[in-house]
Amino acid sequence: MGFFVGEDTPFKAIRALPPGGRLAWSPGDLRVNGGAPAVAPTRPSRDAAMDDYIERFRLAMARRRPPDAPYALPLSSGRDSRHILLELCRMGCPPRLCLTGRRYPPTSREDALIAPQVARAMNVEHRFFVDPLPRFRRESAAILAQNLCADEGHWLFGVFGRLSELGPVTYHGLAGDVLSASRLLTRTGLDLFERGRLEELALHLISQWHKDEQLDRFLNPGQLARYSRDRAIARLVSELEKHRQAANPISQFYFFNRTRREIVLPPAFALAGLEMVHYPFLDRDLCDFLLSLPPGLTMDKAFHTDTILRAYPECAHVPFERADAPRARDLRAYAHRLKFLSDLAGLALLHRRDWWRANDRLLPRTLRRHLVPGRMLEANRFLQAVLYLSQLHSLAHG
Repeated sequence: MGFFVGEDTPFKAIRALPPGGRLAWSPGDLRVNGGAPAVAPTRPSRDAAMDDYIERFRLAMARRRPPDAPYALPLSSGRDSRHILLELCRMGCPPRLCLTGRRYPPTSREDALIAPQVARAMNVEHRFFVDPLPRFRRESAAILAQNLCADEGHWLFGVFGRLSELGPVTYHGLAGDVLSASRLLTRTGLDLFERGRLEELALHLISQWHKDEQLDRFLNPGQLARYSRDRAIARLVSELEKHRQAANPISQFYFFNRTRREIVLPPAFALAGLEMVHYPFLDRDLCDFLLSLPPGLTMDKAFHTDTILRAYPECAHVPFERADAPRARDLRAYAHRLKFLSDLAGLALLHRRDWWRANDRLLPRTLRRHLVPGRMLEANRFLQAVLYLSQLHSLAHG
């Protein structure tokens, strides 16, 4: 699925702390406790839930008021960073600058089109940041910086690194989407959860991330036997079981796994140079409230949008990003992919020959598969996994 579940890491003898983890350490004895908290479900009306969301978010931001010193804010075309910016402006302490990073292609152009409009509507200066590093170098460095526990968010390291030069603090919209507008919340997944069909659910969740048998392209027969799909499903089922009683089990599963184990790592590491990074959606009162809501409120993916429009009508004329926005498939995107492939091939041929020899089908298949312009988007996750596994092998074998 592209992220670790529970407390797993790629290392045999290293584990992450569980949610709310506590260590009890005495001579010769270490005990670890914790786990996802039990949040009592609520069933407010949609209007009441939106009003409560507005108020709790405002309280969360009031607890994290910025200092008098100028600061910068990362801004995308999505809901989370916009919600933060609009509330900061309502509080009378706007950032001096909003910064938007240009992502590596192929991606949609929504950030470039919409983020400047949001900043302009709030009379805040806006700038774009173009990462000077090519994707291969940036992604390789980001995987290592995150201790091989995540393979996403590499493009954020460039823009987030720039923020440390622009002020002592910043804000990040971590978890706003999964808690109030998750694209990963589906009726199919929820029905399987409610009927207790966790093996089917595990297979369904895996298929959302990988539409075909990608492992067959990675691993030789011996590796496939060791790292079987059945083993992956069994591991996932044991983690899903922990969230069966949640008010919104799908969103809670992703929050305590993908968000906690993967999505948090790029800002946590890339923003380490700042004095303070605020994550208002992780405010305990707000977070518990959003986890308590029935999934029907957020299933249509409009709950967060409608809440923002209700709270800040002055910015209602600025559109939000579209999940189905077309992605760039021009010559620049194709040249970018060719550059990444050539860097990856150079890594294969010059530095880690033993791993690529052990996976002798991988390099030619990678090159054949991804030189076709129409398949560039499909290739993205595959290439990330190839790079990740080669780096993991390098770390393990020197």
